[in-house]
Amino acid sequence: MNICPKCNQNGSTEEIKIERTHKMFNFEILVKNIPATICNKCGYAEYLHPKQLDFQLRDAYRTRTNCITFKLDK
Repeated sequence: MNICPKCNQNGSTEEIKIERTHKMFNFEILVKNIPATICNKCGYAEYLHPKQLDFQLRDAYRTRTNCITFKLDK
């Protein structure tokens, strides 16, 4: 649990896995198991690893894959 960057409440955020559809150039890509944080007080949410998600979305668009599961490259 961390401080929410929007409402500044301490201990109000938790890590979750979400599923979202991203639209790129009229091509929809479903991404599963995206790590994110969400605030229990105000509902603010953000991706934990947006740069890796951008790379995976770019690769999925190039190969015309319509569904990917988010994985961190370590």
